[in-house]
Amino acid sequence: CLVGSEMCIRDRSISMVIGIIILLIDYRFWLSTPIIFYGIILILLVVVLFMSGTNGATSWIPIGPFKLQPSEFAKVTTSLLLAKYMDEHRVKIGMNQKTLFTSLIILIPMLLILAQNETGTVLVFTCFVIVLYREGLTAIIPLLGISMAAITYSYLYLGLEETRNILIIIATIAIGRNLFLTKKFNKIIVYIILGLILSLLFLYSIELIITEIMKPHHRARIYALVDPEKYSSTYGYQPLNAMRTFGHGGFTGTGHLKGDLTQLGLVPEQFTDFILCTIGEEHGWLGILVTIVLYIFFLSRLIIIAERQKAAFARIYGYSVACILFFHFMINIGMEISFLPVIGIPLPMLSYGGSSLWAFTILVFILLKFDLHKGEILARK
Repeated sequence: CLVGSEMCIRDRSISMVIGIIILLIDYRFWLSTPIIFYGIILILLVVVLFMSGTNGATSWIPIGPFKLQPSEFAKVTTSLLLAKYMDEHRVKIGMNQKTLFTSLIILIPMLLILAQNETGTVLVFTCFVIVLYREGLTAIIPLLGISMAAITYSYLYLGLEETRNILIIIATIAIGRNLFLTKKFNKIIVYIILGLILSLLFLYSIELIITEIMKPHHRARIYALVDPEKYSSTYGYQPLNAMRTFGHGGFTGTGHLKGDLTQLGLVPEQFTDFILCTIGEEHGWLGILVTIVLYIFFLSRLIIIAERQKAAFARIYGYSVACILFFHFMINIGMEISFLPVIGIPLPMLSYGGSSLWAFTILVFILLKFDLHKGEILARK
């Protein structure tokens, strides 16, 4: 346990017990109860809105010595219900009523979590697009998301005019190339022009949202991503000190629990959202490399397990688990190296935090249970 505290040991012990219980429970329990657990979590997501907040977010329900974060468990229930609905109704992703209901399964908890000001968790829920893509969603949607992200980053780092000029240049080159090859005006050129118009509309929408609609502290958090030095005493404090902590560890680190900057508490949330900084200082770049390699291996194994499932239910659930953990991994690391704004996302299985650790444990062990009974699940259909 990196923290070494009694609470950390307690949470990890409970996690082990949860894993064992899941393996002992009949796999059919998880096939028949997704709607029940989904409904319970939705109720808790509503209840939590009336709780007092922490760091601007209202996300926890106090239960005795514990604080329960329903948004973490919403990932589990959404994954299970999504898999059950798509499997039972043979959902073919497209413009139809079944796709609408599939989308609502994801969107309803997303909106409730957004109301809690848990932007990071909402971002994780977008990972279900990858799951839908695996089940037949057109590639246009993921590509559209990537394009929007690219335009947003270009706007933040280059500005409005430069990004607009880049988009126009790219569209002009594409149109010129098409005319040179085909010698005529065709529908591809129409699509390029339409794409340019939509891209420019999106670009100006970003400008409007950030400069006029977004709250000042949210705006400052985004600008701190681009120029952390300017916000070194506020939203740039964590990213700047995170990079200093990484550098202080060198190649091999200062030793377990011997990091000077870590022990001084230079980086807030260093055992939760910024746990990689602790690893970086105490175990150096070598420790970070080993951590990343282990995560890549772990995620690869999850995808392999998901692919070998014979039943659609288990396969869809398996991909949901892999995508959720992948997004947590990518967003947390991106946040710690100042590639993404600080939005509060734990590193799976390493960050301190009871609810997140237990939710990850439930996700993974249910998948392992399905894998143990993959033949029986298929036969039950």
